[in-house]
Amino acid sequence: MGSKILPWSYVVNVARHFKRVAMDNREQVLLPDAYFVTAPTAPKDVVVLVIGEAARADRFSALGYARDTNPFTARYDLAVFPAGLACSTNTISSTACILTHEGR
Repeated sequence: MGSKILPWSYVVNVARHFKRVAMDNREQVLLPDAYFVTAPTAPKDVVVLVIGEAARADRFSALGYARDTNPFTARYDLAVFPAGLACSTNTISSTACILTHEGR
């Protein structure tokens, strides 16, 4: 009941309304048309994207940490990108940024 009578709830709900209206009116960017590749000219490249949700770069032995923290992946010749940055500080936003074409 308190959220119905407190003055700040009106401000919050007005902001939510205008945010919803803005989202409904935004321009949609379509992806390019998909196409099938019928005859591959080279062997397929397999890319495994490891998303360290709660991992810290300074705790990976692949990036110079003294303890053996990633023994499974150390057995393979993998590319390591030490200068990676997160798009956001929370998992949902960062993962969406990584896996969609929209970016930040």
